[in-house]
Amino acid sequence: MNTTVTGRKTEDLILVVDDIQRNLQIVANFLEAENFRLSFAENGEQALKMVSRTLPDLILLDIMMPGMDGFEVCRRLKASPGTRDIPIIFLTGRAESEDLIKGFEIGGVDYVTKPFKGAELLARIKTHLELKHAREALKEKNEQITASIYYAERIQGAILPLHERIDSALAENFIIFKPKDIVSGDFYWFEQFTGKIVIAVVDCTGHGVPGAFMSMIGSTLLNKIVIEQKVLDPAQILERLDIEVRKVLKQDQTNSEVNEGMDVCLCLIEKEKSRLTFAGAMRPLYIMREQTSNGQSGVEEDSKLIEIKGDMWSIGGKQRKKESKFTNKEIAFSPGDMIYLTSDGYMHQNNSENKKIGSSGFKNILEDIAGLEIDKQKGIILKKLAEHQGEENQRDDILLIGVRL
Repeated sequence: MNTTVTGRKTEDLILVVDDIQRNLQIVANFLEAENFRLSFAENGEQALKMVSRTLPDLILLDIMMPGMDGFEVCRRLKASPGTRDIPIIFLTGRAESEDLIKGFEIGGVDYVTKPFKGAELLARIKTHLELKHAREALKEKNEQITASIYYAERIQGAILPLHERIDSALAENFIIFKPKDIVSGDFYWFEQFTGKIVIAVVDCTGHGVPGAFMSMIGSTLLNKIVIEQKVLDPAQILERLDIEVRKVLKQDQTNSEVNEGMDVCLCLIEKEKSRLTFAGAMRPLYIMREQTSNGQSGVEEDSKLIEIKGDMWSIGGKQRKKESKFTNKEIAFSPGDMIYLTSDGYMHQNNSENKKIGSSGFKNILEDIAGLEIDKQKGIILKKLAEHQGEENQRDDILLIGVRL
């Protein structure tokens, strides 16, 4: 039995499933007055066939029917991706608590016992239709937002340095770049000049879209400072970056509410001179070498792994100082030495026990792998991350660059 309702107030289609004609007629008489579109099935098999042809917006489903009962109909509908989101209200004479629980467990959204009160049934139908349409609207909006973010990912990828340029200047390197939320607040920056290479890893406040906005600002300002203004001294680059970020974000104004900033690991590499100059804003540089020399300022030399600490303030943010001064650390390197520039995302990743990898854990990994080929180093670092993380969500953007000098 099919009913076409004229002058209806809604386009919602309700499928009523019951093996007793009188019950179908009672529901039809009531819902026709509310101007719903209606379709009817007299058993479970017929209901499934009808749903396969035309998706209803809601199903009123009897439980006790010959052949396939209502519970099995519900199970099959919920097992299919195409029909799992249809709200199912059980409309039945069975009112035992175990039936109620079973109905909800297999995916029913509500349970109305016969004989039903018209006003109550209508209220429940309208509530679940409103919820369904709200979910659909939210899903559509999320899909639009997600599509926009994926497009933003392409734009962000376009501003990152080409791997081919880095490979041509630094033949042995690897880059691990794992955004937490499609786009990233971490980014890396690279430029080559005659006899000199500038490379940086930048960790912006936040992740996702806010972090990505900050990364675009940071990349643009580094282009301005290094490429246009020809500033190659690492400490001076950070000092100018600090001034520019604070200016762009209006952080020197008393009413500014923007506290975002950046942590930076930046190196100037002069290969012919076997010299590296490092400056850091809250980020260290790690060097792995066969032999270390004593007496270098800011260098810990308890093992072959050297950690060179950066200055203890960030780029930008609401700071007490009007201008932050940064310090250069100059290091002589030998062919074969490894350097590692990182954000803090790798070290901050937690496991199921909420234990982080930590700086010490990260340094232990570097000590174990530094002598290996570049590709093997990258593979082990990713494997260790996956083993530690397990089923936990990624906590932060992750960026790590390794270079053999």
